[in-house]
Amino acid sequence: MSRTNISLILIGIFVILFLFLGCDIAGNLDYSQWIAISNVNLVPMTEEVILENQTVLINEAQIAEIGSSEDIKIPKNAVIIDGAGFYLMPGLADMHMHSTQDWETDWPVSPFALYLANGVTTVRNLDPLPGNSSTPTMNQADYALVWRDDILTQNRPGPMMYLAGISLQGPDDWRPIVLEAGDAEKVVQANADKGYDFLKMFEYFPSEYFAEAMAAADQYGLYVTGHIPMAVGLENAVNGGLDEIAHIIPILMWERVGGYTPGMTRNEFLQHWQTETITQWNGGSSEEWYQQQQESIDRIVEIISSNDVVVCTTVSGPDITKELISDYDAFIQRTDMQYSRGRFLDLISRGEDGAQKAFTQNPSLMESFIYERDIWLRELKDAGVQLILGTDSGFGMGIVPGFSAHLELQAMVNIGFTPYEAIATGTVNASNVVEQMIGVDEFGTIEVGKRADFILIGGNPLDDVANIQEILGVMAAGRWYPRESLDELLTLP
Repeated sequence: MSRTNISLILIGIFVILFLFLGCDIAGNLDYSQWIAISNVNLVPMTEEVILENQTVLINEAQIAEIGSSEDIKIPKNAVIIDGAGFYLMPGLADMHMHSTQDWETDWPVSPFALYLANGVTTVRNLDPLPGNSSTPTMNQADYALVWRDDILTQNRPGPMMYLAGISLQGPDDWRPIVLEAGDAEKVVQANADKGYDFLKMFEYFPSEYFAEAMAAADQYGLYVTGHIPMAVGLENAVNGGLDEIAHIIPILMWERVGGYTPGMTRNEFLQHWQTETITQWNGGSSEEWYQQQQESIDRIVEIISSNDVVVCTTVSGPDITKELISDYDAFIQRTDMQYSRGRFLDLISRGEDGAQKAFTQNPSLMESFIYERDIWLRELKDAGVQLILGTDSGFGMGIVPGFSAHLELQAMVNIGFTPYEAIATGTVNASNVVEQMIGVDEFGTIEVGKRADFILIGGNPLDDVANIQEILGVMAAGRWYPRESLDELLTLP
């Protein structure tokens, strides 16, 4: 198709949008209003297929009907969005992000806007953080409940949000709250009573309270994700009920390298891990390293796959740091860095970011870290482990909300995933995991009855995940954001 024809189609779409939707940033559509996205190439993500010339009918924020544009009847009062020549795919989910209470004033543009503008229509908030306060309380995450309700009632534009509350953290974790017997059950019960969707556990959670925490989670029906508690170990953790590992990184850092002993501080363990990793890597080739570690890798992958443990990716962070170190001037000119937190930009300008310092001082650590990350991701995929897209966005580290989802997809493809496999982690797989959490499979595919979360894009995403960045419009829970509205969301102060 020529650029001229594409331009004409775009003009036609935007004329329709202005006539029916106006310029309101929220789309200003009533839930009861019928919307038809017509003549579009559908990427349903139910299987690896493109369905041509389809029309999708939306009513009350749900998909009401799907069918051939030649056969489907569009209600007379429906708003029509002509998708001819374009592709409609499910909205993306970032299944590992964090908020802080000062989120909307601490970033140049609200992270809610950044997610939507990048086609991220669902987020899972692990451990909502209490702003600059470090004192843990049972109420520290409750602001996120208000945000979730505001989004559900359309009083706040934003992606659908699933929430963990106060995390299960032991005496040596960032915000210790489980200090003695009985505390774990209190934390779990408080999360359940307040209406949080799942629990997160951290790596320094004490082994003596682990069984209590997991029994309480089972009693209250709460799904548990988190870092691998080092004093418990991977095998005991998954046998004891841990549903998900929240990063690839804990597998390669804490389980494979090992060496944790009770009483070891965070800094002591990190130093131990760095020393061991560099020692194992230096003086040999990557192939030699892989052969030496094959038995350990196979053992860990078997534990994860045989217990149906979910793994969240969060793999693009090291690539961000590598680019930062390689060319600082080019890095700070990246589009996503224009939306980064000021405190992160200040840290890297002084060379004081933690990952920046560690990898600059130990180039072989960065080389081994990225190589090993790739190995784990491929091995887990090949073993059939359910992987879900997560980025760890929302509080810094150069991982910018929304933009980071596209970096994550590209990182997976670079490692060896097909575009379909990569996209599945942020769509159908993500919804499967939410179904495990709350009992409802409500997004992630374009099927009748699912929530109306879509991205309208210019190119086929199954050919190239980069095409997902060519966004013409986003629908989040039936709320339509045309390109002009997305650009307005991205306006810098």
